[in-house]
Amino acid sequence: MTSKYEQRSLSAAKWGSLLMALAGVAAAVTSHSDALMVDGLYSGVNFFAAIIAARVGQQVMSAPDATYPLGQDAAEPIYVTFRALVLLGVMVFAAMSAGGKVITFWSGGDVVALNYGPILIYVVAMVAICFSLSAFHFLNLRRSGGKNAILRTEAQAALFDGLLTAGAGSALLMSQWLVGTFLAPIIPIVDSLIVLLLVVVILPQPIEILRHALKQLMGAAASSGEHQAAIGEVMARHSESFDLLRVDVLPMGRRDSVVVRARPRHGVTGLDVDQLRDEIQMLYQQRFGLARTFVLITDRSEFSDTDGTPRK
Repeated sequence: MTSKYEQRSLSAAKWGSLLMALAGVAAAVTSHSDALMVDGLYSGVNFFAAIIAARVGQQVMSAPDATYPLGQDAAEPIYVTFRALVLLGVMVFAAMSAGGKVITFWSGGDVVALNYGPILIYVVAMVAICFSLSAFHFLNLRRSGGKNAILRTEAQAALFDGLLTAGAGSALLMSQWLVGTFLAPIIPIVDSLIVLLLVVVILPQPIEILRHALKQLMGAAASSGEHQAAIGEVMARHSESFDLLRVDVLPMGRRDSVVVRARPRHGVTGLDVDQLRDEIQMLYQQRFGLARTFVLITDRSEFSDTDGTPRK
């Protein structure tokens, strides 16, 4: 089951994002602003993502079974990956729409003038909601141990949504100050220029989220120096039976897969191995967070191919 902190955050994210999406589209239609439309679409993505995240959270915390003997930890980075891809799609759509408007303007075409009336009310209300949601998510993330990728993604998304709204709305409102200046000719496309700027600023966020999630899905190992030292404490209590050869920690969402290679000093039983694994699991979870621990009884400390040939 998902924790109560995650359930609270996802519920708040779902309804908050739905409110912001509807408000963003309404404000965009009444103000003729592409920037606010992008903001509304971004919130819409957050709404549907919160619904999916609730299901993913249940999958991740479910116990291993015959269908998924290693659990469903990969569901979390898969969710984060697709969410990042959707956000990238929104950014590309926004850039193409804004770019088309700029081209139309410089080609002599007509561009609908902005209606500034709804913008200020929308910006103030949405920034307050976004920052409140982000703070709520970060609080729940800290209460749940700090390793919940879903809560971290939701907190970052709400924060960036608030910054997006604040930046776009403020720039749109200040564009009225350009009247009578040498920049007055670009007033009709200020909205589109802001969208292009926001895309450049925000684009690194989904790219970094995507990069991190793909590393987990590809099985990239975390730095294991600290982990090896901690696990060495457990191995010291079993030094008469095992030698510690290697520790590999593979993050997968909020849970780490801990692979311990150990060489037996003499004949050991399955019970000996189970006891060692249980002690490592308990210590790791006390110090570092959720984990699935695997103890491999072997004489090899290096990686090898399936035919036993060491890799270079």
